Amino acid sequence: MEMTWAAEYAKEIVSVGAVILGFALNHFLRPRAKLVYSIGHAFTFLIDQPLLDQEGKQIAPKQSVNTASIIVKNEGVASATDVEVTFNWKPGVMNVWPARHYEEVNSASDRHTVKFCSLAPKESVGIELFAINAPLPGITAVRSEQSSGVAKDMAMMPVHSNTKLALFGALILLGAVAAIYLSITAIQWLARIPY
Repeated sequence: MEMTWAAEYAKEIVSVGAVILGFALNHFLRPRAKLVYSIGHAFTFLIDQPLLDQEGKQIAPKQSVNTASIIVKNEGVASATDVEVTFNWKPGVMNVWPARHYEEVNSASDRHTVKFCSLAPKESVGIELFAINAPLPGITAVRSEQSSGVAKDMAMMPVHSNTKLALFGALILLGAVAAIYLSITAIQWLARIPY
């Protein structure tokens, strides 16, 4: 009885495959911090009131109030330490929510950095900006000791019930089990084909 190539070297193929799979899982599933940031909203309110200088002369027919909300989140599974959010210049008014300790540092080039000690996995922090008759600064960088922040578009999404989420999770698990079973069946079938 003649053995096929796959059957003859099956142990070696499985051994090499297990090493490659182990390396890939170790590399891709290692706990990491992953910073993302987004501008949750930005809006300019036009106030129907003239802007006057100190002598009472009109500078502009209307005034403006600029607001923006920046969200910084650690989407990773490890803590992000020494998190920094750097702006083009110091915002007129800034609030951080939820309330937590942070430090503010101005660089020699007048860039303004807000520093947080850490962000736990899945933790987010909001930075609210506000300026009257002045533009808001842009973000120049978001970084931590472990990674650089990546800009990400965020949108509102509906909130689903826990029952619906559990059903989706069960269906995804069932699909994954079925895919693994079909893959093993296909490999067994291919191993039986004589070459």
